[in-house]
Amino acid sequence: MKHNHDIAIDQAIDWITDHYAVVGIVVSGSIVRGNPHAHSDFDIYVIHRDAFRQRVQRFFNGIPCEIFINTADHVYSYLDSDWKDNRPTTAHMLSTGRIYLGEDDPDLLKLIDTARTYLVKPYIADPQRILAYRYAIALLFEDATDTIASDPATGLYFLNKAVDELIEFAYMKYQVPMPRAKERLAALKKIDSAVGTLVESYFISMDIGEKYQLASKLITILIGEKGFFEWESARQ
Repeated sequence: MKHNHDIAIDQAIDWITDHYAVVGIVVSGSIVRGNPHAHSDFDIYVIHRDAFRQRVQRFFNGIPCEIFINTADHVYSYLDSDWKDNRPTTAHMLSTGRIYLGEDDPDLLKLIDTARTYLVKPYIADPQRILAYRYAIALLFEDATDTIASDPATGLYFLNKAVDELIEFAYMKYQVPMPRAKERLAALKKIDSAVGTLVESYFISMDIGEKYQLASKLITILIGEKGFFEWESARQ
């Protein structure tokens, strides 16, 4: 990291320890991982002793910092709920981050070890959830089909929503944890080159007709339905 980044972290830690009963601090993000962009920030996970949780957005030495203040119990619940949503965001931050405070605390080390297990834990989607996702996406595409000619802006709105949901559905279908947004499209091409290339082409295209055709191909490959279809939820 650059010197200005080190100063930012020192300032952030001083501010955090002045305001919270800190057990441990883990700093993550692309700067820590060594692949920052021009507007990269620090993700700072703070485990504290008080019962509340809080999110704070602050600049330190001109560097934006997202600070997540939680108890260990909160974080364990996030790890589980993130896994169920196939979005291991918390596990990724803790697993790839660097401990700046609490490196000898056994509870913090146990929490980070648990996060690492969640990061590689196979995702198995519930069949009913898969079915509900398929139906929701098929209806979005149907709405796009109904409006694309008469109201292109609305049609494109539905298309964009459908493709966005298709990306999430693809990771669910292939039982692969969905990565961070900046890595999502590139990772999808590695999992399924045909689907990944169609998604990439969709977002690059400036022609609404071409976008519709690309989305139609994605729907055919991943969903198999392009509108209303019969199904039943499980009895509860």
